[in-house]
Amino acid sequence: MDYKLQLMEKIEKSRQEMISLSQYQDLTSEPVVTAITRLDYLISEFQRVY
Repeated sequence: MDYKLQLMEKIEKSRQEMISLSQYQDLTSEPVVTAITRLDYLISEFQRVY
């Protein structure tokens, strides 16, 4: 599997996790902020590479 596809899958998984967490917790809760931070990092990595 190439790196681009791996990043895209990680981005989608992180996005789903963030959505799921934010439905039951405040947007400022640690788990949601962690998920948002991870998603932001993955998107930045994707943009940097591609």
